[in-house]
Amino acid sequence: MLNEITYTKIRQARASHARWVRRAKHLIEGLPISEDMIPIDSTSCEFGMWFYHEGMKFKSNPELLKYLNSIEEKHNHLHDIYLKIYKIYFVDTRVSWYRSILTNKHREVSPNECAYAKVYFDSLEKVSEELLTLLEKLEIRLRALTLNNIYYG
Repeated sequence: MLNEITYTKIRQARASHARWVRRAKHLIEGLPISEDMIPIDSTSCEFGMWFYHEGMKFKSNPELLKYLNSIEEKHNHLHDIYLKIYKIYFVDTRVSWYRSILTNKHREVSPNECAYAKVYFDSLEKVSEELLTLLEKLEIRLRALTLNNIYYG
């Protein structure tokens, strides 16, 4: 049987994901966001750390595995989209890539680059909504399996 701590951790993962998306939005809005506040790697963000540790505990159940696979696919896609935004704000093509990553703060972007970033962010938001919906379905299914005493892990 799973306890309420499991569901609390799922809600915390959802909240950490929402914060990550908000930070990306703040970056595009021109707020001072440092590079490390929005991890590029899908295993380094708070949601990814939950997913690849706590979330993977559910993979032994075939009914939950399909949700986990879909969540992982969406999460990776989300980070792929963010990488495009990251390159606009943090990789200065006028200097070496190595030098640009050492600054850990975003560079000034042109209006054209900002427009591209907004388009990418619109895609990111859409994928984020899909990911959150899948996470909600995972939680609902997990609760149903637990209530029917057929969860195994």
